[in-house]
Amino acid sequence: MSGKIITEFHCQNIAPIIKLDKVITSSSLKFGVFANNGSGKTFISRIFRLTEKADNIALDEQGNCSTDKLITLGKERGYFNFKITDKDGVIKESFVIDLKNREIPQIPDTNYLFHVFNEDYLDENLRSLNYDKDDHIDGYILGKVNIDISDEERELKKIEKEGRDLSIQIENEIIEYRKNNIDDIQNIKRLSEYRQITPENIILNVDKTPYDIAKSSEELIEDYNKVKSVPENLPDISNIELIEVDYDFLREILESCKNKFALSDLAEDFKTRVKERQDFIEKGVAILDSKDEQNCPFCEQKLENDALSLIDKYNIYLNDVEANTIRILKSQKGKIEGYITQIEKIQIENVKKINSYNSYKEKYIPSMGETELEEIKIESLSSLFGDIIENINQKLENISKTVTIDKEKIDSIEKYE
Repeated sequence: MSGKIITEFHCQNIAPIIKLDKVITSSSLKFGVFANNGSGKTFISRIFRLTEKADNIALDEQGNCSTDKLITLGKERGYFNFKITDKDGVIKESFVIDLKNREIPQIPDTNYLFHVFNEDYLDENLRSLNYDKDDHIDGYILGKVNIDISDEERELKKIEKEGRDLSIQIENEIIEYRKNNIDDIQNIKRLSEYRQITPENIILNVDKTPYDIAKSSEELIEDYNKVKSVPENLPDISNIELIEVDYDFLREILESCKNKFALSDLAEDFKTRVKERQDFIEKGVAILDSKDEQNCPFCEQKLENDALSLIDKYNIYLNDVEANTIRILKSQKGKIEGYITQIEKIQIENVKKINSYNSYKEKYIPSMGETELEEIKIESLSSLFGDIIENINQKLENISKTVTIDKEKIDSIEKYE
């Protein structure tokens, strides 16, 4: 229920009115129509008068209907639809008048009597009482009796005065409230919204749908003070560093694990001991070769024939395909472990940035209170890298066997990156 009376009318091709659709909400069914000359006021009033004078509609000798003059020139048909809905949403009146050239229209029975006080009406009633338009008439002539509406005029003037007085009172109270509750807020007058707090704007918006206010004025002022307190040198929250994965490198690992490599002819127990300390042995042999000495680079004892023979075996093995392959696989494994370390570092940095953001919005940016920065989920990416490390470990156990790495793992890494 709107609590107001709703009056609707729709005109089409009624004299100067080609098309007019209007919906009016009001507290009363008394209307005054004001418009420029020639805009169609009289023709609308004559449509309403048809409901009172339906018996007077007729065709002349040429077959023209007395209602033809209500239809727009050059048109064959005019249309008028009128409806009244009361304050409880009940339709109290609804009728249609359909006008056609050279045809007597069907005038519907209406629930209301429509009193239209236009010039036609006054002419007819003045003539019926033998008055002249220029004669002095006290009051207005309505129907066939004289009614004095001077009391109503006095009441109207009283209401208008009360309305003016009330408007002045409301305006003064708005100004006083703004002065006592808003003007003292620091820097508030710098806001463009402040200039909108005028009695005129407030009164114009009284009938509009109110906004949903989530916070009280005290809470809003508190938020304003937070924003106002933002330091000038507040550090920015920088972007996180992105991980950059070398996919050509990942495909090399795939090929390394898939290929079969020849094993060295040296004894297995010797190779096992070398594999366990291959990095250490490689560094020692490199130092020995660079110094070209016959002393151990670590204990500085003279290298006897047995030791020199063992070093020769080391060199043979280290230059062997098996040792080179193991060296490459270990290097590849180390790079993958570096990726895992990098994404773990990124996750830690992201958590720090989220904490900084939450601190900023709590202290300075209350309007962002509902927004959250996303945490980075590294579990899937870390797990995929872990799977590749496991594949490399399987290959290191026996490089002569094929270890298959699913190509979809590499595709998934690219997706999660």
